[in-house]
Amino acid sequence: MQGSGSQNPVKLMAIDNQDNRELVLYTLIGCHLCDGVAVMLQEMGLEWTAMEIDLDPELEKKYDIHIPVLGLPDTGEELFFPFDEDQVRQFLKGKS
Repeated sequence: MQGSGSQNPVKLMAIDNQDNRELVLYTLIGCHLCDGVAVMLQEMGLEWTAMEIDLDPELEKKYDIHIPVLGLPDTGEELFFPFDEDQVRQFLKGKS
């Protein structure tokens, strides 16, 4: 998986996120679903920050078994897995 958690966030060039909205991928080390979502986001050309929930007790309590989750900190919106590329695009446009 890309990234090593909230202490060292991953940033990739934004292509599809036209509003340049901050995107967070809540993840967990060893989560194969999270790894797949990270690859999908990278292939989509999106910029995101990986937040490993096990490094933060509050995040771990909130997301626990629900990861991977995409979040937009500016609005508080979240997209829970499963989702595909089209759903991510709609989420970024505020139409999730």
